[in-house]
Amino acid sequence: MPLMRITQMWRDDKRMEEYKNISKELQRMLDKAEELDWSYSVYVEPSQNNRTYAEMEKYSPAGEDFLMIIDFDAEDQAESFLKDLWDYADNFDVDGHVEMWLPERGKGGCPSTARELVEDAEAIVEMIKELYGELDGILHPELSDEQSARCDEIYNAVYEMCKVVVGDEELEWDMHYLGEIAELAANMMVNRGYKVRFPAIVTEEDGSQHIEEYYKPDQEGGESENE
Repeated sequence: MPLMRITQMWRDDKRMEEYKNISKELQRMLDKAEELDWSYSVYVEPSQNNRTYAEMEKYSPAGEDFLMIIDFDAEDQAESFLKDLWDYADNFDVDGHVEMWLPERGKGGCPSTARELVEDAEAIVEMIKELYGELDGILHPELSDEQSARCDEIYNAVYEMCKVVVGDEELEWDMHYLGEIAELAANMMVNRGYKVRFPAIVTEEDGSQHIEEYYKPDQEGGESENE
């Protein structure tokens, strides 16, 4: 089926160059975008004060080959990309998008009714917001309710053991010792060949974060934060 296409004009096509110095965090976000069926290209425009941006492209439900340009700061790539992505979604003009395609109704794969165009434009907004939510989760990970419940299960078990060990049913709940004992137990069991599910948010030396589902003892270059 023929497809619609948006042509973005606010770039210097003749002087744009592929941008290769993509940060680790931004690359992880772009990889996630690909999993969500977005394609991307990253460019720099030396003639425009070294403007850096990513072209993000995905088909809408009605078949529009939708393309948006998301700018980012080369010195703070992931955070600035995420901010510009949110700004793009928040300022997306549904009415203006529909008006752009009204003269093309029924032509070249364009929907034949205004209602379809409105629904598709609104779907595009949701596509962008979904992308933002997923990428925000990459940059600012949080344990799910189920993962947090698993950690609570471990800490509760450690707490019950400690009450037995000291013979005090009123033992104070203190994560200072509960966390240390839980980590020690997980470390010992993994070293003995067991697989220990102990979800944690791991912070690397460069400040990037990700979730590890299973415990890794003495993780080099990072620290974990179980919830």
